[in-house]
Amino acid sequence: MKKVLIAALIAGFSLSATAAETIRFATEASYPPFESIDANNQIVGFDVDLAQALCKEIDATCTFSNQAFDSLIPSLKIPSRRRQ
Repeated sequence: MKKVLIAALIAGFSLSATAAETIRFATEASYPPFESIDANNQIVGFDVDLAQALCKEIDATCTFSNQAFDSLIPSLKIPSRRRQ
């Protein structure tokens, strides 16, 4: 029974992950080589490469934003209708 429940949960999580069209990533891009700002003012690094690979696997679009560390979690809690 536990195996069936775990399999159902995993299937449900994978469906909800594939349903997402855009995944927002917020970071404080001051920790090279994990994340930093390049000469073109783009966020680059290992974490960005990993996130882009994950988004590619689930056919989602990734967006990245550079924010102060103290505002990362509160900004993710803001409803999408208030962010615009």
